[in-house]
Order: sequence, then structure tokens, then C-alpha cells
Amino acid sequence: MRRRGFTLIELLVAIGIIVLLSVIALASTRSLRGSLRFSTAVNTTTALLERARSEAIRRGEPVMAAFRPVVIGLRDRNGDGVTNEADRSLEDKFGVEIVLLRWTGETVVFQTSSSSRYAVDRWVPIPDLKTERLPAGMSVAVPSYFSFGDNFGDDSWVSPTDFSVQPLDYQGEVPAIMFDGTGASLEDNPNSPALGPWLDWNDDRVVRTDGQNRAANASGEYSIPGSTGDFYRQSRFDDEPFASVSSFLAVFDQAAARAQLFPGQDFENGVLIGAGANPSYVQREGKILHLNRFSGVVMK
Repeated sequence: MRRRGFTLIELLVAIGIIVLLSVIALASTRSLRGSLRFSTAVNTTTALLERARSEAIRRGEPVMAAFRPVVIGLRDRNGDGVTNEADRSLEDKFGVEIVLLRWTGETVVFQTSSSSRYAVDRWVPIPDLKTERLPAGMSVAVPSYFSFGDNFGDDSWVSPTDFSVQPLDYQGEVPAIMFDGTGASLEDNPNSPALGPWLDWNDDRVVRTDGQNRAANASGEYSIPGSTGDFYRQSRFDDEPFASVSSFLAVFDQAAARAQLFPGQDFENGVLIGAGANPSYVQREGKILHLNRFSGVVMK
């Protein structure tokens, strides 16, 4: 008895079903990967905040967790022995590294281009504590308490600069969470009247900004370009800016956020800034981590 084969129509229907199922499976796989990356970022952030809190209690002094933007893949490509902006490549990717820092006990003076003088605290990484990196494409944001003339209030957020985008479409800040010696969450150093924390990443007492090293003068003061407000912004990956300290933060998928921007829309207005009843992408899609004000513990 002869077996009946497939007709052309049946074959096309079968191929169509296979293609449809493949598309659904691919979309599901991408969604799962995104969910895993997001969960990992939330868990990593929570764990590092708890580590910073524990270290502050152990030391009996303030400790800060800062979210520093990094360039994944960056290396000394031109062989001059220094890794800097000249080594950038389109292959580089955006990343965020969580660094735990301590206050050195030093309060120094920054003199701006307008001759205004401000006291700032010098913070340095704790050398024996390992840094952690969020999954590629993941980032964090904190409310913009320093608004640079844009009165957005709590609807405005700031996040680390994405240095994989050239030219830069957003000059970000370094979000940070601070704990005191009891583990409580802080927004300012209780042991200092300084304006804010200066992040001396390599602990050399030299301010790195605008591609230049600025050492203290004979009076121990640092001359910096622009205003102190400008010093919160980070336009180069090797800058040593002020940290933007908050009592809570949001973890969000920056890669997904950028994918939703329409042509001509900039990252800041499309992702970080909301208005009234229209919350920002960070508020809608991010995971906001609140800390207990008194214990510093991340609330579930």
C-alpha cells in the first residue's frame, strides 16, 4: 500500500508553524535572559549594600557604596603604558562597578573658576574589599537632589555615564549610598560640614578632571574648572567627581531603556525624567530599593 506524502500546502503550513514556534521560543529566551540579568543586578546591589553596612559597623565609621561607570573591554591599545580616552574603541561596552569607600578623615578645599571656595571630604576605595560589577547593560539611578537649574524634584533621576556611546548623549553622575558607624543610612557625613564627598579613586590626593591632574597648591587647596555643580557630572571615565548620595536607589535595565528611545530622543529625558502623573522609565520599570532609615537594612 502506497503512503500518501505531504501536499505543497501542508508542507508550507508545517514550515510556517515551525517558524512561528521558533520566533516565540527566541523571544521567550531573550525575555528570560533579561529577567535573569535584572534579578542578578538587584541581588548583587543588595548584597553589596549589606556588605558596605557591615563594614561601616565593623569600622565604627562611615562607609559608602559608589556605583562607578566602567568601560568593559578597555585596554592599553596604543601601548603607551597608560589606559585612557585615547584607547577607546567601538568594541567597548557600558558597565557599572560597585566600589566600597571610606572617608579618610580629610576635608579639603576646592576653589572654583569663580573663586568660590568649598570644603569637600576625600573618600578612597577600601583596598581589601573586592569590587563587584553589575551584569552588562544594567545600571542604577538615584533622585537628582542637585538639579542644575532644572526644578524636576523627585521626578528627576541621575545614573552613571554610559561611555560606550560616542559622542556622549548624557553626562551622568556617580550614585552612592552611605552608612554611618551604626549601620544607619545617611545622606551626609555626620562628622564633617563639607559640601559633599570627593571620590579619589586612586588615593593619590590629586583631582582628575577634564583629562588633567590637578594637585593641591601650597595652601592645600585645589583649583577646579567650572562650578561645584559641574563637578557632580562625569564626562570622562577617568574623572574623579563628587558622589550623588541618596537614601534609596533604583536598579534598571539600561539596555532595554535605550532600545525604547525613539529617534532624536535623548537618554536623560527619555529614561530619567518624569513629570507629574507620567513617571520616568526608572520609576516605572526599575526596582526601587529602600533602606530602613535607622538600621540601614534594605527593605524587601
